[in-house]
Amino acid sequence: STVINVLTSTPTLSAVSILSYNANTSSKAKDGDTVTVYFNGTRTLNSATVNFLSDSESVSASSSSYSTYDWEASYTVSGSDSDGVITFTISFEDLAGNTSSTSSTTDSTSVTIDNTAPTINAITTDAFSWGTYLNIDESSSDATVDVTTSGVEDNQTLTLTLNDETYTGTVTTNACTVTISQAGLNALTDGSIYYLSADVSDLVGNAATTV
Repeated sequence: STVINVLTSTPTLSAVSILSYNANTSSKAKDGDTVTVYFNGTRTLNSATVNFLSDSESVSASSSSYSTYDWEASYTVSGSDSDGVITFTISFEDLAGNTSSTSSTTDSTSVTIDNTAPTINAITTDAFSWGTYLNIDESSSDATVDVTTSGVEDNQTLTLTLNDETYTGTVTTNACTVTISQAGLNALTDGSIYYLSADVSDLVGNAATTV
């Protein structure tokens, strides 16, 4: 007798996930970062293709290197890609040639492109706890500098550089207060003018222009 395999129903996927391989976060990506869609079929699949960003790039899926999943397809973010959530469509076929597609994950994962660098607002003398001039009394204790930013996530580190010394603070709601140590202030030479600069990067690693 001859065995007849019957597969007349539409194939489906049992698990779909998307991850960014950015160094700092799996939910955001910038220029040069790899983003991978992982998935499993409810039955054995013959082939699958993933179209990223509204068909701007089509990638043939291959056997997954991630033990939890059977298939994967990757996309490398370009600097010309617009900021926003990465869309994708998985088109797949089972052994009988039945086809289907899906454009959503099963675990609520998502990846957002962030190619926009944050900004540091201009630092004026109003931001210095000592005002326009640093006097002898003010240099005898720690002082602070208030800095505001745009596009910087909470808990990012902002760095101030003064007289070749660095001081850091943590950004919260795009604001940061950095403490300048008494030792750093005492090291400043009387009658001299010094320049203070600020640097920060957002979560995915886009660096703000130094202020």
